[in-house]
Amino acid sequence: MVIVIPGSRKSGGFGLTKPALLTREMPLKQIARSEIDRNGCVQLPPAALHQLGINAPAKLLAARGSRVALGFIAKGLIYKEALKHKELEVVTCEE
Repeated sequence: MVIVIPGSRKSGGFGLTKPALLTREMPLKQIARSEIDRNGCVQLPPAALHQLGINAPAKLLAARGSRVALGFIAKGLIYKEALKHKELEVVTCEE
């Protein structure tokens, strides 16, 4: 199981984390919970995408975040810079 938490206001998107990485000292707003499928993909519930302001299908930039979550960036300067680099691998998860 993974927990979906909101990203920053500047970069949008979201983070994926495991319950074991969350502590009482670090309360984070949980948007949704999901499972990782056998292909390593996570399907976010439509309500979570709506709450995050993400329209599927969306291109998101995976980024190393804090020690708490893997970040997926949806906008901002880092996202715009990444779009310029065609050598970056694009990974898609299909239903």
